[in-house]
Amino acid sequence: MEKIPARCSFGEDSFVFYVFCGMKLEALRAQIFRRWSLSGRRWIIKYCLPSLTDTYCPLCEDGDVDIMYDIHKEHATNPIIIMRVENNESTIMDPAEKDYRYAHTELTNYAVHRGFDWFYIKNDQSRVTARCKGQGCPWRVHASMLGDGLDFAIKTMNNVHTCGCDLKSQHHPRTSKKWIAELVKKKMAHTPQYRPCDMVKDIASDYGVRVPYHQAWCGREVAV
Repeated sequence: MEKIPARCSFGEDSFVFYVFCGMKLEALRAQIFRRWSLSGRRWIIKYCLPSLTDTYCPLCEDGDVDIMYDIHKEHATNPIIIMRVENNESTIMDPAEKDYRYAHTELTNYAVHRGFDWFYIKNDQSRVTARCKGQGCPWRVHASMLGDGLDFAIKTMNNVHTCGCDLKSQHHPRTSKKWIAELVKKKMAHTPQYRPCDMVKDIASDYGVRVPYHQAWCGREVAV
């Protein structure tokens, strides 16, 4: 079976694997996501066009994988596929989750990454409604328990910001030690020696914010 080598990066980490002719997107995602223990729709895979090193195209369906393969197969001077995993800014969380607390966590992750803060209009075990704190900004999300009482899902979302997301700086008010603990729990399960200094670097790479070393250390202690 024909194959092309690919290098995929996530934050400062990367690995090399093969993309096979006719490979399905689901199989590609499974191989990449398994590497970093990722899951859900909040992550998107993009590939770099071989002749345009600053242009990345998202992989959204099987046809996109076929096009990526064909383009690189014909590009004999640079046959390796360059890919990366990014936050999918079109979604905050998976369509349906079983715990309202998941909405709190993913809302924080999304806001830190986008660089804005929010306030709750409604916040209880059956519903969460939040709006951007930017003056006059229309960004809003509403999630609630589904009728069966088993799943929690986004019902409506206005994903437009007019505030300029002006909190996008080196710091963010939502990067608490509890937030850091939630971020690093999975990685610490596989890498117990994960150090606070590495956490600081990874958070800066993935979310574009800086957290103090002592806060990363406290987050690690909470996660243990």
